[in-house]
Amino acid sequence: MNTKPLVVIAALALLAGCSSNGGQEDEPSGEPTVEEAAPPEVVAGAPIAFELEAPEGFVLADGEDRPDPLAANQVSQVFNLDGASPGNQILVTSYSLDAALAAPGFDGVLPVVMEYDVARGFEADPVQYRHAIVHRMGGVHRYLEIDLGGTPAKEYNHYFGQDTHLVQITCRWTDDFDAVMAGCESLEAGFPAPEGWQAGAA
Repeated sequence: MNTKPLVVIAALALLAGCSSNGGQEDEPSGEPTVEEAAPPEVVAGAPIAFELEAPEGFVLADGEDRPDPLAANQVSQVFNLDGASPGNQILVTSYSLDAALAAPGFDGVLPVVMEYDVARGFEADPVQYRHAIVHRMGGVHRYLEIDLGGTPAKEYNHYFGQDTHLVQITCRWTDDFDAVMAGCESLEAGFPAPEGWQAGAA
């Protein structure tokens, strides 16, 4: 029996995550054409300030923040799908953690993500987490079904990082799955990797 872990290649085709009841979403595939941005500066004790452009069809929401960040020392960028109903959005959060990750890649990031999910009231069974690669950087993929003020929503969360820095990308949709996935694929395909971050540590 092949026990090789499933790897989610986020920059090419975001494989569907499983909900707690086993549900799945089919995803479009494609290779968005993007230009890589210059590597951002990494400063100890501060979140990395990623300079990101809004994917096509999305607009940056000035002043909007992630409502439930993993850590207090963070900087978030929220991109809303232009003209769509609320909840179709991409959230990118850069964290500076108090303690360093055990290692880059899935094994080092997973314990931090599981603790975060439990704190938010979600079940955190190891089988609900998948390996992910975001633009050559290994990490964790988690699918969730959430409530946005009475409106059901679904989301993919991708986590990756190194040392005391962690990035969380949330691809969230209520009724426009295809547009959100296209935006996420575009953003992640050209996500600027910091200098020295280990590539492919899934």
